[in-house]
Amino acid sequence: SQPVLSGADFLEFTIPDCSVTKISDNSVLLIMKNTGVLSNVIATFKTSVGATVKVNGVVQKSTVSVNDFTNPVFYEVFSADGSKHKTYQVSASSFSMKIVATAFIDTVMLPVRFCGF
Repeated sequence: SQPVLSGADFLEFTIPDCSVTKISDNSVLLIMKNTGVLSNVIATFKTSVGATVKVNGVVQKSTVSVNDFTNPVFYEVFSADGSKHKTYQVSASSFSMKIVATAFIDTVMLPVRFCGF
C-alpha cells in the first residue's frame, strides 16, 4: 500500500535541554530545564510522511537547521501532495518540573512527552 501523503503535522519535536514537549493542533510547547539555551538551537523533529517544513520560507531539516527560540518560531508544514498546509507556533519556556507537572495534571494537557531526562 502507498503511504498517505496528505498529512501536514509535527509528530515529534524537541530541542536540547527540553524537559517536556506538548504538541497540539497548531502549537508546540517546549518546557525547558532552567539552564536551557534558546538561541542558535537545532531542533529534532518528525513530520507526516514526506512533509516539507519551512521557517520564514527557508526549508528546515531535522537535526540540521538552526533557529532562535528566544521568541516563538513559526514553522510551516506542507503535505507531500500539496493538499494541506499548517502553521505551528513553537514556544519555549523555562519552568521548574514541579510547577509544570502540576499544570499539566490540573489542566489535563495530556499526552505529553518527557524529553531530556
